[in-house]
Amino acid sequence: MLHTAWKGTLSFGSIDIPIRLHIATEDQEIKLRSLHKECLTPIKYEKRCPSCEKDVDAGDIVKGYELEDGRFVVISTEELQEVRRPFENKDISMDHFIELNEVDPLYFGKSYYISPQETGERPYAILQQALLDTNKAGIAVVFLHSRQQVVLVRALEDVLIMHTLYFPEEIRDVENVPNLGDQLVDSQHKELAGKIINEMTQPFTPNHFHNQYRDSLKDLVEDKLAEGQVVSPKEPTKQSNVKNLMTALKMSIDSPPTAKPKRKTSPKKVSRPSS
Repeated sequence: MLHTAWKGTLSFGSIDIPIRLHIATEDQEIKLRSLHKECLTPIKYEKRCPSCEKDVDAGDIVKGYELEDGRFVVISTEELQEVRRPFENKDISMDHFIELNEVDPLYFGKSYYISPQETGERPYAILQQALLDTNKAGIAVVFLHSRQQVVLVRALEDVLIMHTLYFPEEIRDVENVPNLGDQLVDSQHKELAGKIINEMTQPFTPNHFHNQYRDSLKDLVEDKLAEGQVVSPKEPTKQSNVKNLMTALKMSIDSPPTAKPKRKTSPKKVSRPSS
C-alpha cells in the first residue's frame, strides 16, 4: 500500500472527487554515508551559528531573504503563515483541459498517483475513462508542500496521474546555452541523418533499461559483507572539562602579569624638634 502524501479534492465543473496523492517514483540508489576516515564515525552536519559560535535548534531559526549586498529581510513564521493562508486550500480544481501532447516534457516535475477516497470511486472512474478516451489532460493550480504549483492531471491505464509543472520563469532561457551558433546543414546530410533515425526507431520499452551501476555497487557491498569487511564506529567519548581547564590555566600562566596600580601612601609626619 502506497503512503498517502496529501489528501484533498479533485474537481472539474460541479463534480468533486475526494482523493489522495501518492508519490509515484522512488529513489533506489544505494545510500553511502560520509565517515571520518580516522575512526569511521558518521559525519554530522549540524546547524551552527558562526558568529555566536554555538549550535542552534529549530526554535532559534527564522527565515530571511538575502539581498545582493549580503543583508537580509527577516520574515517571521507568523508573517509567512499570513502570506500562505489564502492559497492553502485542499482543492485541485481543473479549470480547463488541453491536448496531452501540448506540454513539452521540459515542464514536467514530480509525479503522483491519484487514488479515490471511499466515496469517490465512481466519479473518479468516469473522469479517468474520459481523459483516457479523449487523450486530454486537466490543468489546475494547487498549494502543495509549502509552494504553489501548476499541475497536469492525466489518465494512464486504470489510474489518474498528477504531474507538477515548472512555471515559465523557472525554465532557463535556451539562448544562454553556449555554442549554439547558426550552422548551415545541407539537405543531403539532413536526409541521411533522418534515414538513420527512422531505421533505429522502435517502441519505447521502459523494462529494456536497467541501472547497471547500482547493481555493480550492490554486488561490491555484498562481496564485502561476505568477506566480513564490516566495521563499527567508535563510541563517542564523553566531553571532559579537564582539557578546557588545563588550556585556561596554561593561558593564564603564559600571559604577562598585569601591573598592579600603586597604592597611594599618605606622607609621613615629620616630628619637629622641641625648642
